[in-house]
Amino acid sequence: ETDSEGRFVLSFDPPRAFQFTLDAKSPGHTVASWRWGEVLPGAKLDLGEVGLLVGGTIEGHMVDADGNPLVGEHWMIYARTVGLGEFDGRDDSQVMDSVDSGSASFHLEDVWPCQVELSAYSHVANWVHGPSITVRSGETITADIVYSGPRNAGRITVVTFCDPFFAENPAQESI
Repeated sequence: ETDSEGRFVLSFDPPRAFQFTLDAKSPGHTVASWRWGEVLPGAKLDLGEVGLLVGGTIEGHMVDADGNPLVGEHWMIYARTVGLGEFDGRDDSQVMDSVDSGSASFHLEDVWPCQVELSAYSHVANWVHGPSITVRSGETITADIVYSGPRNAGRITVVTFCDPFFAENPAQESI
C-alpha cells in the first residue's frame, strides 16, 4: 500500500530460515536498502522515513598500474556507501555496472551523495579495491580503479566444486 507522498506499507507472512532484503528506488534518485537475517512471524518493523536523494554520478576507467585502460576484459564495478547502514536492518547501498570491454570505461548513476568505496570484480582476478571518494548530489566525479595484477587474457581460472556429501554409513573408498 502506498500513499500520495510515497509512504508505503508492505505486509507478508515471513517464512522461517530466510534472509530478507528490501530496496526502495525511484528513477533519478538513490536506492535505500535493508537486510534482515530473519523476520519473525507477527513482527512489525518501522523503518521510519527515508528520503531518496538525487544521486551523483561516477565515471572512470579500469586501468593497469601504468594507467593504460584494460580493454577486452570483463569487470563489474561497485560503488558502496560507507556507514549509511547503521540501524534497523538498514544496509549500505551500492550501485553496480559492468565495464565497457571496448573502452574499459564505466558510468555509475544515482550513487548516494556521501562517502563511497569503489571496487571491481572479475571472475579471473577476483576483487580489486579502488579509491574511497565523496559523491555530491547532481554532480559527476571521475575516478579510475587500478588493477596491478597480470592481464586477465593470459590467465587460467580453475573453479573447484563438490556435490553435497551425505555421511550415512559411507563406504571408506567413497569418501
